Amino acid sequence: MTSNDAVTSGDAPALPAHEQPLLKINDLSVEFAAQHGWVRVVDGVSLSVNPGEVVGLVGESGSGKTVTGLSVMRLVPQPPGRFAGGSIVFDGQDLRALSAKEMRRIQGSNIAMVFQEPMRSLNPVYSVCLLYTSPSPRDGLLSRMPSSA
Repeated sequence: MTSNDAVTSGDAPALPAHEQPLLKINDLSVEFAAQHGWVRVVDGVSLSVNPGEVVGLVGESGSGKTVTGLSVMRLVPQPPGRFAGGSIVFDGQDLRALSAKEMRRIQGSNIAMVFQEPMRSLNPVYSVCLLYTSPSPRDGLLSRMPSSA
């Protein structure tokens, strides 16, 4: 898809790709296996994130914030979890349709998540900007980073 391509949704008029949300979650539902069947832990979540926006999910404990983020990253363990419905589109790609290898290319480099306990996820010595703009070992660039980073 190029920046000149148009994306359509149902009967909505086509918009240029640069006016489309970077991330669009529509009617997301996720379930986990329980002793007596499936329990829906995320039910009908929809949201859009436009290019340049920063979004934080806020809610009560157990409201589904982490599972929603894990679903976007395709990190919900299966089993016991399962995707029960909806769609997740990032930069024009249906994330559910990507192979594990294709998804790994996106995780961390294009989509990242700060987990609920940031002291376990973030090093307080470094700025968040540095932590999320620095290459990861998976990028194969770590040996090229200056030691002062």
